[in-house]
Order: sequence, then structure tokens, then C-alpha cells
Amino acid sequence: MNGLFLLVATFLAATIEGVEIAAILVGVGTARGWRSTLFGVPCGLCSSHRTDHRSGTTLLRIPIPSAGGYCRIIAAHSGPSMA
Repeated sequence: MNGLFLLVATFLAATIEGVEIAAILVGVGTARGWRSTLFGVPCGLCSSHRTDHRSGTTLLRIPIPSAGGYCRIIAAHSGPSMA
């Protein structure tokens, strides 16, 4: 499998997840009210950011030779603790 193909496929999968999250937020906001939804979004984003930040160095240990370079490029741009 081509490393670039893997990178593009992963990006597209993450984009689809973002669209799903937006649909869920609109549904919850419409059904239960926007106040709790607008409070929950930043809390969820902070929680997700912390989880991704803590597990970021683990991604560099995945034994995929073609993706190793891409993971290091992404980690270098993500922050000093991941590089």
C-alpha cells in the first residue's frame, strides 16, 4: 500500500467523522436545547485533545515502514512533546 494513499484515506475518514459529529450536535441542540450543547462542545474538544496529545508519541511506534515518515512529519507539527 502506498504511504500517500494511507495518509489521504486517513484524512478522509477523519473528515467523515467530523461531519457525523456536526450532525449529532445539531440533533442534540435541536432536541435538548443549545445551552448544554454549546457547553459540552468545548469540554469534549478539550478531552479529545488531551487524549490525542497523550497518545501521540505512541503513534510513532507503529511498525509501518511507509507511514513512519508521515507520522514524524505530523508529530513535528503537532507540538514539542510529540516530536
